[in-house]
Amino acid sequence: MIEKHLRNAIEKEEFFLYYQPKVDLKTNRIIGAEALLRWYNEELGAVSPDRFIPVSEKTSMIVEIGKYVLEVACRQIKAWNEKSSRAFIVSINISEIHFRQRDFIEQIHTILRKTGVNPEHLEIELTESSFLSSSGENIDKLAHLRSLGIHISIDDFGTGYSSLSYLQKLPIDIIKIDRSFVQDIETNANNLAITKVIIELSHKFDLRCVAEGIEKKAQADLLKSYGCDIAQGFYFAKPVSAKEFETWYLELKEPAQTESV
Repeated sequence: MIEKHLRNAIEKEEFFLYYQPKVDLKTNRIIGAEALLRWYNEELGAVSPDRFIPVSEKTSMIVEIGKYVLEVACRQIKAWNEKSSRAFIVSINISEIHFRQRDFIEQIHTILRKTGVNPEHLEIELTESSFLSSSGENIDKLAHLRSLGIHISIDDFGTGYSSLSYLQKLPIDIIKIDRSFVQDIETNANNLAITKVIIELSHKFDLRCVAEGIEKKAQADLLKSYGCDIAQGFYFAKPVSAKEFETWYLELKEPAQTESV
């Protein structure tokens, strides 16, 4: 059922993007956002990414969906940065399947030309599995993206087969701590220790560290005390529409911080 409707979702304009603010823990200011794909179908209703992304990867529709997300997000970045002097970075999740397409770099160049976005305002997030089996060709892709000014992030760090060797050799900028380590760091000594090590590791390699899934002030305070650079999560703000994000950002407002219950 999902596959049938998914094939026409782009044409029917059923996809849309939400943006979750990213906050500099030193200044408590919004410095960017993560673009998150959402799907609403008249028959199926709101479909969770956990349901439709695996289907799209099995059928290779993830490539067309990925190109759609890239173009929409880049157009939005361009529009926002034309309205505000506060340039910021928007991150986009790229599937390993999409990244491994032979023409992936060509796709990026095409989208950059079409949208006119400054590549320095774009961040591409890839999961650990995309890096661990990286061939020379894929490392070259990463290097090419960085040469354009695009930021490269390892998403969900610590959930795969983390290796210091690939941190040394890969052209990356950011480590993103998986929410599974962050969600209970104020009560779980093991996860707190792991989180602290990841933060220290990122800085030893001159990488920025982002923590996701922050839901409580205690978590934000601990991360800040250990030197984590950037955070996102419901404590700071839930994902919102482009219009809502624009209101917060361009009017220099910050989202309310609320404890989750």
